[in-house]
Amino acid sequence: MDPQTRPKSFDDLVSYNLGEARKLRGWTQQEAAEKLSEYLGRSWSVQVYGDAERAHRSSRVKVFSGDELIAMSRAFELPLTWWFLPESPNVRLAPRGTASDDVVTGADLLDYITPVSGGMSKDFRDRLTQLFDASPELRDKYLRATSATEDLAARAARKAEIEAVAMEAVRRYADRYPEDEEDPGIRLD
Repeated sequence: MDPQTRPKSFDDLVSYNLGEARKLRGWTQQEAAEKLSEYLGRSWSVQVYGDAERAHRSSRVKVFSGDELIAMSRAFELPLTWWFLPESPNVRLAPRGTASDDVVTGADLLDYITPVSGGMSKDFRDRLTQLFDASPELRDKYLRATSATEDLAARAARKAEIEAVAMEAVRRYADRYPEDEEDPGIRLD
């Protein structure tokens, strides 16, 4: 299969996000390798780090372990879900070696990461309840983070509504006062 059309693996996605995380932090590959080494309990050379970061765009396969994912989250101070954020909603993903028609899109993956469309499954809720019963501090921290996320989403929605109303007002003004040769008016190109 053509490498351009084959679905990316989930490890390719982690590799892509590793590079994005390093850029976000403004670190060199050397700095990132050193930070990761602190949390892995073993050294990652610049070469090993660079290979991991470039794996998504090369034929070299890098399989990320759970230990590496946790170390990456700790080193970069990013949530575990960061490593699975898709490059775009349309990216095609599949486990390495599966049939080419067995794909998940970036949009599908977002539903798995943050189940907003179907809500939180009963199994997931029950598991969180167990954890929260064992640790009220964890429950309070989770609720604060969830509340902050909901606030951000609400603000983004309000901003989009305001922008839509403003654009509609500009369109109505432009329709009411069409441009002529004397006054260029407002252009909506």
